[in-house]
Amino acid sequence: MFNIEKFLQSANIPIRHSGENTQKGNINICCPFCLKSGRGDINFHMGIVVEGPDKGTYGCWRNTAHRGRKIEKIVKLLLNCSFEEAYKTVHGTVLIDLAEGENLLDTFNKIFENDNEAESETVIPTKELLFPSEFIEIRNTGVTKKFYDYLSSRGFDDVDKLIKKYSLFCALNGEYGNRIIFPIFYEGELVTWTSRSILPNDKLRYKDLSVDKSLIQIKQLLYNYDNLIEGGDSLFITEGIFDCIKLDYYFSTGNRATCISTKSMTGNQEYQIRELSKVFNKIIIFMDNDAKSASMEISSRFCTLPNVSFRFLPDGVKDPGEFTKEEILSEFIGYF
Repeated sequence: MFNIEKFLQSANIPIRHSGENTQKGNINICCPFCLKSGRGDINFHMGIVVEGPDKGTYGCWRNTAHRGRKIEKIVKLLLNCSFEEAYKTVHGTVLIDLAEGENLLDTFNKIFENDNEAESETVIPTKELLFPSEFIEIRNTGVTKKFYDYLSSRGFDDVDKLIKKYSLFCALNGEYGNRIIFPIFYEGELVTWTSRSILPNDKLRYKDLSVDKSLIQIKQLLYNYDNLIEGGDSLFITEGIFDCIKLDYYFSTGNRATCISTKSMTGNQEYQIRELSKVFNKIIIFMDNDAKSASMEISSRFCTLPNVSFRFLPDGVKDPGEFTKEEILSEFIGYF
């Protein structure tokens, strides 16, 4: 029988048996899905059950999309090998009769990606997206302090917490010079990013990764979708990314915010909202004040869902990103 702990030791994978994030009966490793996506993990967020009926089940404390029961997926990532090699490592053999004309790799994809017992299992894209070398961490000292100060000027009282929560980066030069980078993840994978200039007179305030370079283009996703699928009380759908994170950052537990990145909504985003309507008590379309007609049009697409509605911003407020911490903590009490 496959022993995951012995395998990890033989592969020289650091293991944590106790301490932060580690439950009794589990061992923890740095999450390989987070590492592969470019997000990184140095705090052993991936727990693996090594005892009892759920033996082999795994889950990341930071990203609920990184859960599953097929330990072969972990083996594949850690060894950087094929599905076939991972399956052989775990089971010692390949116990499959191929249908006539069926490709072996396709068969293994079916085994590992159609696990009905797993929760939100990650599907690894066929290609990989990595951050360019000019994307660096934002710190409160040195050459990146100007990005730190910009975030502070936007009304965030704990910029370090903000940076960590949304995995923010910055670029000093290159194509994204003088911009804050907002990575976009889907099912644990880095699939694209957008950026916001910190220069006051920049005509192009937001700049997305091009469609041809993205694994999934930004307009096909809701921002921070991986961390929304656990559900909650209320979910606010906003237009822009700063609108979204301003609300999401200050909201109380169980209330979340996301964005669609423009005034219009794609079919994929509509589908994701419909999925989220199953796990949130209320979904509220909350667009900028110059997009009232768009708010009504979008909400009309969900007329059959009783828990989806729209709200207008108070008079004099251009967009949700203008709210202060105090206004968010008081203004939205009535909505919840």
